[in-house]
Amino acid sequence: MKNKVLILLSVLLVGMYSCDYVSNPLQDTTPSNDGELCPTDSFPANANAHRVILVEDYTGHRCTACPQAAIAATKLEEKFGDSVIIMAVHANFFAAAYPPDYPENFKTTAGDAYDKQFVFSAWPNGLVNRKDYPSNTHIKSYGSWATEVSQLLKTSIEADLQLKTHYNGTDSTVCISAYSKFLSTALPSSTYKLCLLLTQDSIIAPQLDGTVRVPAYVHMHMLRDNITPTWGDTLLTGSATPTAIIRKYQYKIKKDYKSIPCKVSDCHIVAFIYDNTTYRILQAQQIKIK
Repeated sequence: MKNKVLILLSVLLVGMYSCDYVSNPLQDTTPSNDGELCPTDSFPANANAHRVILVEDYTGHRCTACPQAAIAATKLEEKFGDSVIIMAVHANFFAAAYPPDYPENFKTTAGDAYDKQFVFSAWPNGLVNRKDYPSNTHIKSYGSWATEVSQLLKTSIEADLQLKTHYNGTDSTVCISAYSKFLSTALPSSTYKLCLLLTQDSIIAPQLDGTVRVPAYVHMHMLRDNITPTWGDTLLTGSATPTAIIRKYQYKIKKDYKSIPCKVSDCHIVAFIYDNTTYRILQAQQIKIK
């Protein structure tokens, strides 16, 4: 009997210390806590002196006018620099596979959820910090993006958001530390959440441009996956206080997503803090994985 107990204890100990602690973020329904094995990073206080705006470009490879929106997004980067982040959300039937001319399926779980929530009825269109939801004016045409960004950048910063990454090429995992701190005392009592997503640049695949199929179109800023649950992790519920909150995440990067290769050197982590009542984004940030 004593020998059987010792054998059982040995098996339990081996199981405890040989576990690879990486969760599948697409299946998470509870707050993420998969960064326990990641290093603890330090951050300077209030490092972000300006607001950073997230522009979501809802697009698809069979959308005839979407390349024009992509050009508008590039111009935003040229004009506003690191004060703006672009995320191309490929969703709905425009992004689905349509072989043989458009064999790739660029849809994502998060992208489909956002498309459904914000009720897009035409492409290309977008969201700018998800402001004005749920009025009919929250969906912004790409011709208005520059004006919307310019106006938001004139407003006071409401939260500090900083990111640090540690990439392990051996097992293709990345550790992400996210530092959040609310700076405004005028924020309403609400639930505030943190979202982390994976985007990738320079994906070569066909795109319909007007009536022309471009076989080697360069897709930029493409949403590939969610790292937190689709709608993020709760930072706090109630009144926002100026207390620093650091969350750590470990995420395993796949070799491909729906058979589309993932090149780590072209990937970014996009993060944002938002009000779960209005969906309005307070602050955004991005960082290259490698």
